[in-house]
Amino acid sequence: MSSKGRRLKRYLGLKRHKGVKPLGGLESITPGRLTGWVALPDQLLCEVRLLVGPHLIARAAVDQPRPDVCEATGLSGNLGFALSVPQDLPALDWDQFSPSLTAMSADGSIQVKIKFIPSPKLTSDKLQSLLQSQVRGLEGHCDGVQDDGS
Repeated sequence: MSSKGRRLKRYLGLKRHKGVKPLGGLESITPGRLTGWVALPDQLLCEVRLLVGPHLIARAAVDQPRPDVCEATGLSGNLGFALSVPQDLPALDWDQFSPSLTAMSADGSIQVKIKFIPSPKLTSDKLQSLLQSQVRGLEGHCDGVQDDGS
């Protein structure tokens, strides 16, 4: 990032909270949808964004009921997300960029990376494989299609 961009982020009060570890993560990958949950014990996260490098691919609200998560963590609220995978993507350099998920607060002042569970490297590879596949964005049952789109 350029120094001008860093100064603007500092002026606006926007920063990534690198020391903050969110609870939850990406749990399921299907051709049309990514689902999971995310929470910070002391902050409300409102939106999840799917990024490939600097490119925004999709976003979704953190608003899905997850009573199992609330019971296990002792937190309250709708902590789940269901992000629709678009069928059309811009031209992307897959050798240079990899997919990531970021959760944000309503005002954007808090941005945290969402981890891929259970196996970060395998999940990241599956997500990239899905985003590069022909079945990306399809909803419903697809015979012979695995969770990673292959």
